[in-house]
Amino acid sequence: VADSISKQECISMLQNSKVFISRSHGYENTNVSQIILGNDILTGNDIRYLNLNNVDLILFVGCFTAGTVDYGDNLLDGAIYAGAKCVIGFNASIGCDAANFWTEQFMYYYSLGQSPEECIQSINTKLQNGTYPLEYSELMEKIVLKKN
Repeated sequence: VADSISKQECISMLQNSKVFISRSHGYENTNVSQIILGNDILTGNDIRYLNLNNVDLILFVGCFTAGTVDYGDNLLDGAIYAGAKCVIGFNASIGCDAANFWTEQFMYYYSLGQSPEECIQSINTKLQNGTYPLEYSELMEKIVLKKN
């Protein structure tokens, strides 16, 4: 999803996808996690009452997309409530380079048939066995995964 997409276009893509990836900017404001869409935002409340029963995986790759608390209007809880099978976000600020690396690696392992949990473990193993910037490893501590 590009930052310049409208909220309605984003919702339409989300409802009609098996796998949905938002690699955008996110932030949290008074317990509301959100992604930035041009001049608009998308929150958990915007998607909470959609029908996402056919969505296998959603990646909200951006700062604070999982929120920092287990209540409030966060994107992950909204997507799970709407029926998505698995949703992943981040509970803190993340660097763009690390987020891009993580997204590419996650989708590589996912394309090999690994489960989301296995993808995360594979990336973690790769980071432990290689020489990558510290921010890449720190990103792994900020992942939040929720499943239906």
